[in-house]
Amino acid sequence: MRCHALRALTIGLVLALAAAAPAAEPVPLGPCGPIDRPYDSVELTGSQLHRLGNVPIARLGLLAFHGSHAAPIPFQVDERTGGKLALPDGPEPTRDDPSGVLDSDDLLVFMACDAGERGSAAALDETLGATGSLTAWRELRIEDPVRHASGFVYLVVAEHPPTTDRRYVAYEPRGDLVRTARYRVGLVHALPTYFALAPQGSPGPNLIDGLRLRAEATLRADLMHWTLNEEQGHHELIAWKVGPVRVIRRSRHQVDLGLGIRLTAGLAHTYFYAQRVFGPGSLKL
Repeated sequence: MRCHALRALTIGLVLALAAAAPAAEPVPLGPCGPIDRPYDSVELTGSQLHRLGNVPIARLGLLAFHGSHAAPIPFQVDERTGGKLALPDGPEPTRDDPSGVLDSDDLLVFMACDAGERGSAAALDETLGATGSLTAWRELRIEDPVRHASGFVYLVVAEHPPTTDRRYVAYEPRGDLVRTARYRVGLVHALPTYFALAPQGSPGPNLIDGLRLRAEATLRADLMHWTLNEEQGHHELIAWKVGPVRVIRRSRHQVDLGLGIRLTAGLAHTYFYAQRVFGPGSLKL
């Protein structure tokens, strides 16, 4: 079964939005618009937004049309520095320089499911006329190559951009707990120990017993042999970022075998969305 990625295109000029204010509780995603892909997010770099760089992130907003009505949707800008994500919270935070400004390598992130119908410049002007100070906009078209459907969102720049307090994820650093309307994930020493589904808003029983590692390592000619488990590793959460679309956690993982030999996965990034968790990684010896 092949996985088809979404394609996002920038076409046209127009506005920019403001960062969404956090709400107390995450809300469910959906119902979807033309793009029925509840598990897919869309990421666009600042360089793909056609000369919209160096705009304060606080002046950005993101809108979707349903019928003749445009409403703000959740989005976030994940800043990057040196090609790496800038995660501003935690014991080892990293920040972009300058911070709070849309750079060419920063990421605009939103859910494909939130895309709406195609609007018009006149409709945008009518929707944003009350806020005033609209200075630029971009129409973003998202194509689903599987269902051959197209959806649209509108990135606007304004002195007082439209915002929404809707968010799909929440994070509690003290307990290292991620919450969405669909699930809860809790971690200890950067490893998952709690996972519960919450289809009706209330979490059910814990479905996992923790992460288990069983591995063996042997030097050539059987000079040395090790048997490893999860308790021999050193795992720590070092930084994170909480947005309305996703929570990003950065953790460090390594196993010291002795004699200067170290099995390490280096830094791992885990991404939590409304209905999925994504954690790419690799091991190096």
